[in-house]
Amino acid sequence: MAKRAVNEPAEVDKALLMAASNGCFEMVVYLVGQGAQMKKGGKNGFTPLHVASQEGHLDVVEYLVGQGAQIEDRDNDDSTPLHYASCHGHLDVVKYLIGQEAQVDYPNKNGITALFFASNAGHRDLVEYLVGQGAQVEKCDNNKGMTPLHAASQKGHLYVVEYLVGQGAQVEKGDNDGDTPLHFASKEGHLDVVEYLVGEGAQVERGDNNGGTPLLFASWNGHLDVVQYLVGQGAQVERGDNKSNTPLMFASCGGHLDVVQYLVGQGAQVEKGNNDGMTPLYSASGDGHFDVVKYLIGQGAHIDKPTKLGTTALIVASEAGHIDVVQYLMSKQAQRKEASPEESAGVKVRVPQPVLNLETIVMADLTVKDSSGGKYAFHEKKARKLEGCHLGGGSFGEVYKATHTVHDDVAVKLAKSGKEGQVVMYQKEARKHENSLICEHIVPIKGFVECEDDACNCGLIGIVMKYMENGSLWDFRTTKWLQHPDLLPLINRMVYEMSSGMQFLHSKDIIHRDLKLENVLVDGDLHVKIADLGLATNLQTSFGDRCWGTDSHKPPEAFRTDLPNSTKVVTPKYDVYSFAMTLYELLTGIHPYSDRGFDMMKLLKVEEKQPPCLQPVPVNTPKDLIEVMKESWSYEANERPNFIAITIITVSIITIAIMIIAIIIITVSIITIHVAIMIIAITVITIAIMIIAIVIVITVIIFTIAG
Repeated sequence: MAKRAVNEPAEVDKALLMAASNGCFEMVVYLVGQGAQMKKGGKNGFTPLHVASQEGHLDVVEYLVGQGAQIEDRDNDDSTPLHYASCHGHLDVVKYLIGQEAQVDYPNKNGITALFFASNAGHRDLVEYLVGQGAQVEKCDNNKGMTPLHAASQKGHLYVVEYLVGQGAQVEKGDNDGDTPLHFASKEGHLDVVEYLVGEGAQVERGDNNGGTPLLFASWNGHLDVVQYLVGQGAQVERGDNKSNTPLMFASCGGHLDVVQYLVGQGAQVEKGNNDGMTPLYSASGDGHFDVVKYLIGQGAHIDKPTKLGTTALIVASEAGHIDVVQYLMSKQAQRKEASPEESAGVKVRVPQPVLNLETIVMADLTVKDSSGGKYAFHEKKARKLEGCHLGGGSFGEVYKATHTVHDDVAVKLAKSGKEGQVVMYQKEARKHENSLICEHIVPIKGFVECEDDACNCGLIGIVMKYMENGSLWDFRTTKWLQHPDLLPLINRMVYEMSSGMQFLHSKDIIHRDLKLENVLVDGDLHVKIADLGLATNLQTSFGDRCWGTDSHKPPEAFRTDLPNSTKVVTPKYDVYSFAMTLYELLTGIHPYSDRGFDMMKLLKVEEKQPPCLQPVPVNTPKDLIEVMKESWSYEANERPNFIAITIITVSIITIAIMIIAIIIITVSIITIHVAIMIIAITVITIAIMIIAIVIVITVIIFTIAG
């Protein structure tokens, strides 16, 4: 069988490619003798000469060229063997290829030359040799207009930078965005390169096409040593970009407290806003940088200063779910109100407090439907007293158990003092349910609460929901999980109910954006329902500058900076990734990436394309369920299934489980000669087979349409 395979042209060519890559000289000679072709192969269009050059196997390279391999063969990116040898630092191979008349300055599809590759990788000896062979130090790539000096500066290869400048490379040359080598070195924090470039005449105050200076880039990325050096060389701490974003704004947005403190010490104004009225405090609050928020307020930043759109630091922090920041801002607001001039003069100032008594609250004048489809007019309907049962809290309010004359036990989500952000989120959640969100897998909203106290003047402050006896699925998973006698059927059913609920939302063109176990609730019969639609948005809504939700559950595209703005939209696949993280939590009882910091989590998601490490799952977990999870956390959004497909798979898993139980019953019935039980079991199997057949047909239809 092996001999026949190697005699097949496709197989022998593939074998030659592998042998050349591994440097197996004798095997290469043998395979060429067996008729293997030295042509393009694989999805990248590599030839054996490409891979041998990339790995530095000079003997294989010489043999292949001697056998007629083309020096200038190009892969799918138009890269030649010389490009790969230069990129990987194989000087002997480079010398041989150039000796065989390989073009030194030939650019690939992206305009990148061998010198650019060598400079980017930091191979000083190769850079010197290529320049000596006529490579142009100022030749730019096609896409970004970067030169070899840009590449070496970005990667921090000082020795290469020094050599290129000595060979005439211009330190002030900008790329297509106007960024100079100094911009790149400052952004990446390479202080030695920054010092050298400034010493060679690079201007510390030069702005790029967007007005970005080296100091702005260094501040954004938190490189304190570079920031200090640039300021010492005359960089202005108050100079902003074309949108008036200052270094302090960028440092605050990035959460770099040491840089923030240094810039303020150098005279940066904490109240200076950009063209949209956003201040450093606003940026730090929106991104949840608690230590920066505390410092800026201590330096006199105003908490209530609004942007041009009327939002404040408190609102943006509450919308983003940063509870620690929200609590701190609210406490500082309360302190300032207590010390206000009116109160100092003897005038009593009323600070609204969280409402804890439903007797003082009426249902809003609004007719809605609950999950049963029944209509209720809630105006003037009094709720009975609050039981004092605090069920929990979150970024947007506290939740209490209460009773109502119509609905009996209910859950009431109430806003806190200084509740502008919470009210916004409640109103969004209310609007979602006004539009007939009637589904057994969605927690129904039964009404809205409004304060009766005219002096309060706070308007809508809470939502009345169905009471879910077992709380959040996360709480249930971490406290009551092991008490259940048979976990596998429970897991299967819960996954099906979550998937069905999400499919329902997507059918209404609603994206949840914050799916996690904390936002899935469990009722008394252990059925689950999707909750917290405050962050939900309409289909195809733009990401903007920030993606809401929980960082660990956001998909990679929420963190990627390489995507064009036209593709930065929230699609149903955003929720599918969050569903995978939620399923991971359910199976393992562990938050995804819980052992990683934010930067490492972002690196793993975007650069390494790695899901969280799969902790031990129950041994009897269906493989199909694990595969659904893995497919749902795919790096590329278009490779994730939709919730229709996920729901169908979960139905199949449940049906198969029913069949297994029925087979066991038949076996027992045969043994015990219980004919009636056997007939029932056979009927169950027949129905299960019919369900599976229907599921298969539907699946084929769906994937045919999707294809």
